Amino acid sequence: MDEEKTTSNSKSLPFEESVVKNLDSVSTTEVLQAIGAIILDTTIYYNHCDIIEKWQKKVETLKWPRDDSGVVEHLRREMEEIEENSSDLIDEIIYPAG
Repeated sequence: MDEEKTTSNSKSLPFEESVVKNLDSVSTTEVLQAIGAIILDTTIYYNHCDIIEKWQKKVETLKWPRDDSGVVEHLRREMEEIEENSSDLIDEIIYPAG
């Protein structure tokens, strides 16, 4: 295998940032659906609002008549779960057990 392909790219981004950047280059609903499938299979820890905004703009730009991917709903649920769990984590930090 080519050594250049196996070495780490110093410009690589976390998925949460990479997906926002790469949604700009999507030109078909098929590619958008493929990215949506990856989003649904990935735990996203931050940047939910930016991903949702870019996703919705791309759906509109591609004139996808009915976005039934579940991506927006998935991201909103994940965002809510993280917000709920973060308050538990804060409580653990402030009031450690023991």
